[in-house]
Amino acid sequence: MKSVIAPKYNRQAGETQIALKDMPDVVTLWATGRCNFKCRYCIQSADEKVKRLESFPIDQMMSWDTFLKCVGQIQEFGKKLTAIVFCGVGEPLLNPRLEEMIRYIKQYHVAGYAEVVTNAALLTEERSLALIDAGLDFLSVSIQGVSTKSYFETCGVSLNIDTLVKRLTFFANHKTNCHLHVKTVDIALKNRQEYQQFADLFGDIADSIFVDHAIPLFKNIDYTKILVQERDQYTGELLKRQEKHPCALLFNAVYVQPDGRVVPCCTTPNPVIYGSIYEDSIKSIWEGNLRKRFMIQHLKGNRKTYSACRDCVQPEILSSPEGVANLCIENMILELSKK
Repeated sequence: MKSVIAPKYNRQAGETQIALKDMPDVVTLWATGRCNFKCRYCIQSADEKVKRLESFPIDQMMSWDTFLKCVGQIQEFGKKLTAIVFCGVGEPLLNPRLEEMIRYIKQYHVAGYAEVVTNAALLTEERSLALIDAGLDFLSVSIQGVSTKSYFETCGVSLNIDTLVKRLTFFANHKTNCHLHVKTVDIALKNRQEYQQFADLFGDIADSIFVDHAIPLFKNIDYTKILVQERDQYTGELLKRQEKHPCALLFNAVYVQPDGRVVPCCTTPNPVIYGSIYEDSIKSIWEGNLRKRFMIQHLKGNRKTYSACRDCVQPEILSSPEGVANLCIENMILELSKK
């Protein structure tokens, strides 16, 4: 196996992200709110009425004008971002102008690298070549099983696993400077044999592979019917650590939804809406009082006052107890209060 077994991000260094910064390291653009999968651990599997009540951008597609406005506002920082990531809670390959967006980012040096997170069901040979030609730096592929049957059980789609492997092999054989990361979640693998199958299928194709834990991220998904026993124990340990952990995402990133709304993360309902690129700029939102107040509440250990943050375990995944213990939280709160 040539792949490195590693998560997409170095979570051991996650605590270094909790710092006051003049600009975000990462801006995540929701290329669309639509998805061709309904993964049972994702909000996309929820009833349409539920999604609308949560103001979820169900049918929205990020327009070229919205994209250009985002990029123009990002350039106001005067420096390149570390990354622009096309992700959110939708399938980026559904946006027909995705490759143009990547090319534009690379051409105008908006970010150090461009990343796409995809289920790869639409990754035809033509799309692969277009993404590579556009200058894509990082392709993260989310796998939902090791057989057609397990795919249907996880995401409601009967995907031919042999076709998927063939398409990813094509991408791997034609890419130049793009990192291919293939990941799955523990609930998509039933036993040790399927873990080995995952490694056998993708270990010689990808640059890195990993099995992530499914986590209770969305309010209206009943995770008690989904998470395996080992997963429940893992989540329980994270929940014990919740009180003092601020979320590193607040200090590191913003997410822009297809309609231009700016939010702190992909959780729905959004814990807070920072603003809109059509009413403010990403720079003014980053420097604004609403975001600062949200950060202060997290630093004070009051994140549970926000319903979306109450049971979220992302902060505990992104940061270690030791890293949080070493933060100068009082100084950070004082600095945020001054600005």
